[in-house]
Amino acid sequence: MINYFYKIFLKYYIKTRYEDKNLNIISSKEMFLRMVSHQKKMPDFLGFGIKLVSSIFLILFCIKKFIKPKYSLINAINRTRASNILTLRNLIRFHDSLFEVAHIEEKKTQNKSKIKFTNQTDLFDFIIIGSGPGGAISAKIIQNSNLNSCIIEKGDNWKNKLPDFSYNQMLHQYNYGGITTTLGNANIAYTEGSTFGGGSEINSGLYHRTPENILKSWKKTFSLKSTLSDDLSPHFESIEKKLCVSYFPDGLLPKASLKLKEGSEDLNLEVREIPRWYKYDNDKSLNGMKMTMSRTYLKDYKNDGGIVFHNTKVKKIKKINSIWEIHLDNNKKNEILRSKNVILSAGAIGTPQILLKSNLSEKAGNRIQMHPTIKVVALFDEDINSKDMGVPVHQVKEFGSEYSFGCSISSKTYLKLAMLDHFNDREIVNDNWKKMAIYYAMIRPQGYGKIKNYPFFNDPIIKYHLTNLDKRNLTNGLKLLCKILMKAKAKIVFPCVYNSPIIKTMNDINKLPKVLSMQDSSLMSVHLFSSCPIGEDKKKCVANSYGKVFDHDGLYIADGSMLPTAPGVNPQGSIMALTHRNIQKIITPVS
Repeated sequence: MINYFYKIFLKYYIKTRYEDKNLNIISSKEMFLRMVSHQKKMPDFLGFGIKLVSSIFLILFCIKKFIKPKYSLINAINRTRASNILTLRNLIRFHDSLFEVAHIEEKKTQNKSKIKFTNQTDLFDFIIIGSGPGGAISAKIIQNSNLNSCIIEKGDNWKNKLPDFSYNQMLHQYNYGGITTTLGNANIAYTEGSTFGGGSEINSGLYHRTPENILKSWKKTFSLKSTLSDDLSPHFESIEKKLCVSYFPDGLLPKASLKLKEGSEDLNLEVREIPRWYKYDNDKSLNGMKMTMSRTYLKDYKNDGGIVFHNTKVKKIKKINSIWEIHLDNNKKNEILRSKNVILSAGAIGTPQILLKSNLSEKAGNRIQMHPTIKVVALFDEDINSKDMGVPVHQVKEFGSEYSFGCSISSKTYLKLAMLDHFNDREIVNDNWKKMAIYYAMIRPQGYGKIKNYPFFNDPIIKYHLTNLDKRNLTNGLKLLCKILMKAKAKIVFPCVYNSPIIKTMNDINKLPKVLSMQDSSLMSVHLFSSCPIGEDKKKCVANSYGKVFDHDGLYIADGSMLPTAPGVNPQGSIMALTHRNIQKIITPVS
């Protein structure tokens, strides 16, 4: 019944959007199919919630229709977009977001090269669960030591490269199709990779070494051994060489990036270009490729005979005598692999989920963190954007570890998504997108979340709590970001906050609230970590300083979940350096 009501709601929602005659890229029927198929990838608790609220919406409409016979469902949907009832307003906002993502002239891609699971009776020395940065580097170092191993990857291996930040990439290479959120006192939309190569295949490629002050805090608070800058420097250097970490070619920096630099320098803020793992054809060309895991460590691993099982989900692991059994779901078929050692690289949510479902750690998932981020859209008088701009590379890092600023992917689709809090102004994107870009303020939070499993739902729920200081930092960060962009001669700045003032002058910034409402703010994050922190303090940590899970020999962690707290910068460099260090320690007694 709930599915029936939902389909009625969705058809009428699409009908309201197609009243705009400019929306003729794809048919309304195709849009319906796209939105339904995308929703099937969502976490089950969110999908159920959306359908339930949609049904309630229809019931309320029927009551009002009985009172006012001329009241139409299309009218009701449009009015609900500005409703004071947060749940109903979010219902329409969710569908607006999904609509903008799917309303694009891009055919759905199918991967024709499915790799079937083949029964393995061999006993592996190591099984690596997950093929993201931590899993990839672990697999290659293990292979170089002549140890027998395999990788288990939940996602697919796409033979044809999907365009970065495209509809198809979101649909096929993001976990849950890129649509999920935290619950709690802030709804933070977050994304993770779910593909061969993990997050490295979908992220911006911006690279940081872990800040020294963060490493010192990890040592002090979590008793983390041998992880100061001098200890990790050779590991960073090895990674940087392999990934061709480098700066933009001279004279070719994106104009949107330079605008952030211009405004920051005018305010005497520290701004710098961030290198990327990117290999350019030459120092005068932007042509080249992002050095993802599938193009580096994993490519070498497979070329040297490494075994990878794709589309295979780990249900649980358990130890029988001295051997680990990995229980798998491969296309709804139960399989078992066996290994002397297991490395968990399933991500900040996947790794604690496996530990919890396997009853191997009570602390796993108790303190997941992320970098809460709030965005703005800036409109300039000059062209600063282009189809091939990608993610601009300047970042502002000031005020210790509280907040930082940068520029996001600013394609036409993403600009329309970011403008949903100013729904009636979103059409300016069509004619002005080359003059527009998305910028963000990101905080290193005090608050944290807890990964919870509830009856009747298979997918985990993150209940996240932002502290009052976090809320103030997000607010102050947003205000300073607006000031930076006004100094960079932005014509208009649109904060991604529902019903917020549009910023046209410096004085308009004072119209923003003293503390943002988290319910009205469109918060997001692409960095998740710290759900299974490492260190020697057993009261706080899930594993020791080298990733060995306490009280379980042969079980290790090598992904973002091991970072003790939010690093305040893009985390891939930190994950890879720690893994590079740890895995050499792990394999020494085995080899």
